[in-house]
Amino acid sequence: MTCPLQAASVRVLFEKLNTQDERGYSCLHWLVATGNDRPLPGVLKLGADTTLRDAHSLTALDHACKLGRFHMVQTLVEACPALLYTVRESDGRGPLHFANESTQASEMVMLLLELGADVNARSRLGRTILHESILRGTNDEHVAYLLAYGADIHARDVNGWTPLHYAAYLGQVKMVEDLLYYGADPQATDDCGRTPLHVTSTKVTMPQWDQDTTTAMMSGVECSQALLQTMEWSRKFGRRTSSEIVRTLLAHGATTWVEDKNRDLTFSLAARNGEVDVTYEILQVAAMEGLFG
Repeated sequence: MTCPLQAASVRVLFEKLNTQDERGYSCLHWLVATGNDRPLPGVLKLGADTTLRDAHSLTALDHACKLGRFHMVQTLVEACPALLYTVRESDGRGPLHFANESTQASEMVMLLLELGADVNARSRLGRTILHESILRGTNDEHVAYLLAYGADIHARDVNGWTPLHYAAYLGQVKMVEDLLYYGADPQATDDCGRTPLHVTSTKVTMPQWDQDTTTAMMSGVECSQALLQTMEWSRKFGRRTSSEIVRTLLAHGATTWVEDKNRDLTFSLAARNGEVDVTYEILQVAAMEGLFG
């Protein structure tokens, strides 16, 4: 026979289970935040709502992915597999994108993929976790794992940038080499007609980028949010032009005669931006390609 007091306590607990505080945290959010996984299965059996979002529109699973709570992630996904495919409305990022922010990103992403997450899930900016991994300067082994798991090496974001565009722009020599080894296209063009060779030949100063972004926003360009985020990540992770990247791209089939939509060739962009070594590297190959007759 159930004790009336115990029954009343359970009833009160059930009523409070999905109550959210001023931060939007439910019972599940707090369990994840504190790392207290022992009550989790029981709380889920009592009817805790796994789809509740906090003030930042994050579910308990999103937080668990960010915080590296492996056991809790597995328990939450087993309780509600559909959580793997739910995304935040504001930016279209889901559990896999948040897992990529964890200090144990490789292991957490691996777990989610084994549980059935889509390796090519895209944010509203059109970025997969392969794009974001490169932007975050993730180690080569992590990127190699994503590619082995079926990540689309040719995926384009809302600006038409492939992972190779980002690696080239950010001056990640080893990453450029790895992406080319796995089959990235050195001739892929973005929405402005620029190849990875174009973007690594261009040194966009941050004030100029700020101005370009403001202009895009005033013009109602849909990709303005993408420009803003790329600008922020460039500030955070640094950016440098590398003649070594230019040599690598040229050695893997990049050509010097491709014009962007402004009719700029790669060497003219490099020369305009004072990239002497890069200009020299490109001009040498351009001459061999017969660009000057």
